[in-house]
Amino acid sequence: MKEQFISSQFFGHIKAENHLKIFQKIFDNSLLLSKIYAHKNLALGSSFIDLTLASLLMYLKTNAILITGNKRDFPSCLFDTLSVLNFESKEGNIRAIGIVAFNQAKFDRCYKDLQKLES
Repeated sequence: MKEQFISSQFFGHIKAENHLKIFQKIFDNSLLLSKIYAHKNLALGSSFIDLTLASLLMYLKTNAILITGNKRDFPSCLFDTLSVLNFESKEGNIRAIGIVAFNQAKFDRCYKDLQKLES
């Protein structure tokens, strides 16, 4: 059952021969995003994993979205919130799950601001 779900059309698979080529770009994107987060005072609490996921969304641009329970790791200055799913946990608490996507135009504005700061 799990294998069928993962092999469905909803998941893109990175071929083994490509993953090392992609890794450097993901790493570079992570570093750039961390600079933008710091410039926007959003760096607190962003882990390596959060930055890696954000940079993967950046790399895949319009071909990927992320479902997350922690939207604050994907700030609105760079990411669009496409939808919010609410559900009730077993304990009776209501939880919100965000669906986010990278926004190239927002990134371009942030990157331009960062370049001004660095020059």
